[in-house]
Amino acid sequence: MLLQYPVKFPANDPDAKTMTILAKNAQVPAERTTYWCAIVRLDEDLQKQKHHVIKLEPVITPGMEQIVHHMEVFHCVTDEDATEEYNGNCQSKSRPKMSHMCSKVLAAWSMGASTVYYPKEVKKCFLKLFIITHRIESE
Repeated sequence: MLLQYPVKFPANDPDAKTMTILAKNAQVPAERTTYWCAIVRLDEDLQKQKHHVIKLEPVITPGMEQIVHHMEVFHCVTDEDATEEYNGNCQSKSRPKMSHMCSKVLAAWSMGASTVYYPKEVKKCFLKLFIITHRIESE
């Protein structure tokens, strides 16, 4: 199947919902490269039915565009009751063990890329819990 570009975002689709996911208070330490992880649950109202990703757009603090190298969103395969959230260095010993169950890539963005639009045929499904990693290059 050939994908036709450019893919148009259905801006006027009344069924489209948005969710902003941030790595809150992400630190830029002295190390040259840092991986920052944020484990996030979908909003309760979004968990009531299956949703598909149609757009991925980076949210980067103004002035920090040159240090955010890439971002990835992973689906976490955990039991239904998993509720652990985390926001911190991916190499930290305090990172929850269950986060190692987050390995299926749902989306990716890298420096220099613009907003990613998914064609309706793609059907990238967001489930309840996922992890976002950010590679930060401080030099």
